[in-house]
Amino acid sequence: MTFYTVNKEILQTSTNTNNVEYQIKLAYPLLYYIDKRTEFDYSNINAYTKLLSINSSKKTTGKLQVLYLPNIKILIEYSLKEYLAQYKTVETSRENLIYKIFTDIKKVISPNRLKVKLLLPDYSSELDSDWASLGGPDKYFNKSESWG
Repeated sequence: MTFYTVNKEILQTSTNTNNVEYQIKLAYPLLYYIDKRTEFDYSNINAYTKLLSINSSKKTTGKLQVLYLPNIKILIEYSLKEYLAQYKTVETSRENLIYKIFTDIKKVISPNRLKVKLLLPDYSSELDSDWASLGGPDKYFNKSESWG
């Protein structure tokens, strides 16, 4: 399976019947994917040689945290687990992984706010739809906010 064939149609939704604003936090302690990196070989470098790139792939395990403020639709949790299970055989970079998960969830449920955090042993990344850089209003921005 390739990065582009991950099926977001697996994500199922239900109707949000609450009129009160609330948040849903989901945590997935085991997210598997094949980390594809381009690393550079610095061992044979001098003024007359080009920097050689080495493509490497390794199976990686990480944690994923999802926080969202539902609008009209809410995610059915088991469908999100099935969606994430597709990544076991996908070879992608960690940056593309979190962005793909973020955009797929956002397209399916259109939440008021969506925050996705990827935690790997040597790397962590976070995307938040509230950030002005992602087109959000910074309405929920709080530097002291914790995932706890």
